[in-house]
Amino acid sequence: MRKLIFLGCAAAAVLASCSNEEPVAMPKSSAVSFDNAFVNNSTRATDITAANIEDFNVYAFMGNPAGVVFAGETVTKNETTGEWEYENLQYWTPVNTYWFSAVAPVTGAHWTYAPITETADSYLGGGTLSFNNEAANGEQDLLYAWKPSILCESTTMSKVGFTFDHQLSRVKFTFQNDFNNSLATIVVKDVKITDAVADGTLDLNVAAPAWVCGNGTFTLAFDDYAVVDGEGNTNSHIAAKGGQGATGTKYMISANRAYNLTFTVELYQGGHLAGTYNHTVTVPAVNMLRGYSYNFTAKIDASNVDPVTELRPIEFEVTGVNGFVDGGNTDVPVTAPTE
Repeated sequence: MRKLIFLGCAAAAVLASCSNEEPVAMPKSSAVSFDNAFVNNSTRATDITAANIEDFNVYAFMGNPAGVVFAGETVTKNETTGEWEYENLQYWTPVNTYWFSAVAPVTGAHWTYAPITETADSYLGGGTLSFNNEAANGEQDLLYAWKPSILCESTTMSKVGFTFDHQLSRVKFTFQNDFNNSLATIVVKDVKITDAVADGTLDLNVAAPAWVCGNGTFTLAFDDYAVVDGEGNTNSHIAAKGGQGATGTKYMISANRAYNLTFTVELYQGGHLAGTYNHTVTVPAVNMLRGYSYNFTAKIDASNVDPVTELRPIEFEVTGVNGFVDGGNTDVPVTAPTE
């Protein structure tokens, strides 16, 4: 069976984390309030960004995890003022040190969060995240922010500012038409990972958090692509000699594993459907990291468009040249001049 060649390309995100537990004095208001949220590296329309984040849940303790200050309080952005608001106000108390965590989104969330409960010499994060990507169908972003060791020196304190990081990996597939003849176009559809990780847990209170995957898997379907031509028109045909079409992106629980991928390729010659080919291939194992985007590229040509038999080129030869047939002689009358 012929296989497509996949090239994994990881685009590294600039990840910002705060692990310094030196107490930070933040002089300004008596009620605990929250500043504008910042989200690292978001480019896709459905990604949560600093511009479109609407809400998050906040967790916090003072002194040690038993000193709970917030236990999943929902903080929402006021559409009119742009301020972040919550209902059950809490207040700064001097000479106490606070640790804050925040998780987004709240609306339609498919995550749960368990705050830490054990006292430790230092805290690298505020708890453990669990996420159900099967329920989310790969459509939900997941963000976490950690703001440790804020020393309250007075009842006048600045707002708590969160910088969120993406906790999932983002994946898409790009298909390239490597047929040499410009009349050969392809359409790729029904792109699916059939064994995507369904759920996982992430312990954030360790030096290098990594997802622990559950045993369940599910079929993750990717949105079909649209090819835009030079005139701005869209269609599903990928032009030959290097044309490309990319699926929509999906979120996945970060893991280091190979995946089974299925998709269908339609080969067109001019406007005629020449053949339909169903593929099942293995996506190479890549150590996917939280907050990174991955683009897997498959190059399709005559050698692999049919997963069973390699297409053979149409070839030509000269088997002979028919000679001319003697059609005989025909007299052409010439009229003599008259006097």
